[in-house]
Amino acid sequence: MLVGARQLTRAAGRVAATVVDRAESWVSARLGIDHALRLRPAVDGDRRELDTRAGRLSYYIDRRAGGRPLVLVHGVDAAASAYEVRPLFHHYRQLRTVLAPDLPGFGYSERGDRRYTPALYEDALIDLLEQELDADGPADLVALALGCELVARVALERPQLVSSLGLISPTGLDLPRPGYERWRRALTARVTAPAVYDLLVSRRSIRYSLSKAFAGPIHPGLADYAYVTSHQPGARFAPLAFLAGDLATPKVLDRVYARVRKPVLVIHGDDGFNGNERLPELLGQHRWIARHIAGTGAMPHFENPLETTQALDLFWEDVESREFELPDAEEDVPEA
Repeated sequence: MLVGARQLTRAAGRVAATVVDRAESWVSARLGIDHALRLRPAVDGDRRELDTRAGRLSYYIDRRAGGRPLVLVHGVDAAASAYEVRPLFHHYRQLRTVLAPDLPGFGYSERGDRRYTPALYEDALIDLLEQELDADGPADLVALALGCELVARVALERPQLVSSLGLISPTGLDLPRPGYERWRRALTARVTAPAVYDLLVSRRSIRYSLSKAFAGPIHPGLADYAYVTSHQPGARFAPLAFLAGDLATPKVLDRVYARVRKPVLVIHGDDGFNGNERLPELLGQHRWIARHIAGTGAMPHFENPLETTQALDLFWEDVESREFELPDAEEDVPEA
């Protein structure tokens, strides 16, 4: 009876999935929503693909300048892609080797219907560093928003691959927000998820979200690219995992950030999304430092690229001059 019940449950799940997919197609057609828009490259670089433990990973790379590699990791949200690090890619490709992946579920990378977890993203980044940059030595990693949690996990799990971390508007440094868990699960239930996703990635919703991320006018190119990249086959799966809270590492400050033994620079403006209430707990611990860029929001590298790159350059100069290193953390990063 148990086997029969399991088979019945699985069959019911398949039927429900088929019904939801067909309903989504019908609703999208009725509303004129195209989920197969033409996607162009996010940055001006050589786009390559790599088979990783997380599936097919797309990334942009420019090796013409040589030098210690810089890896730029975008955030994770409803319409994320490597376009989120475009200003930094275009600036640093003239100065050093620079690489920017589309994380699994985003951009040109694999977007299948599967379980998305922090460990999946960690595996993808480690495989990318090991297979593409191993001969170049440890890399400087710069990440945005929730991408900061992912690169910190990499630095903890594979410290030999990482020279330093630059965290722009990192998540995981704010105080808990009670009640959030209850409603986000309802929004990402299989029946409601497609409609919720379509609402989140409408042009109006994207521009509204970006208005919260920018202190001044939003970047039009970013808004346009966010709309196109969020309207690709399979585009909803990873963002819905993010909305459900599945991509954040629980207690990331204590379990990951505080255990990183690499130099860390936090760059932030006046972020309307991610609070920094707990940032003081990390400053002065090991080699955590912070730089506030006035007049910017969660995207200081778009709103004030000069001060952002100056902060990074001074940080890297300091790292090189001190040849800083601390003993690696003893425990492995927790699976999530």
